[in-house]
Amino acid sequence: MKRESTGTYQLSFSTTFTKTPAITGSQWGYGGGQNTLDNVIFPALSGSGATIQTGDSYGKYSDRNFSFIVVGTIS
Repeated sequence: MKRESTGTYQLSFSTTFTKTPAITGSQWGYGGGQNTLDNVIFPALSGSGATIQTGDSYGKYSDRNFSFIVVGTIS
């Protein structure tokens, strides 16, 4: 995992998936008053990695805690 800029991270898989895997995630641990715009998204996904972006309640990039799961087939 590498932080590219505020709210943007690049994830590289140590073992490449043979096909594009599935990924899901959740933002967590940022206090009360959560908004549906407080989120984590995965705008790019391939067998070798993913781009992860997190945002605040105004829809702006913001560094946030998040967790994720990636499921797929490896060789």
